[in-house]
Amino acid sequence: MELAIIIILIIVLLGFFIYLISLKKQIKQIKQEIVATRKASYNRQISVSLFDRDLTDMTMEINRNLEEVEVRA
Repeated sequence: MELAIIIILIIVLLGFFIYLISLKKQIKQIKQEIVATRKASYNRQISVSLFDRDLTDMTMEINRNLEEVEVRA
């Protein structure tokens, strides 16, 4: 019984760590796209592939800000 609980906890923790790694990769990708936008006339919207509501909301706000900067320029 205790072994089953330990195995379940390990599986849950492994899933959590995989999610964190995916989230970190996605944030790194967003950062690279923002840097590319700043360095050149690169006007492509930033996209996300990870289905996380907060990350998606943050990306939408970044895209809105980039659009406003383009309009002002």
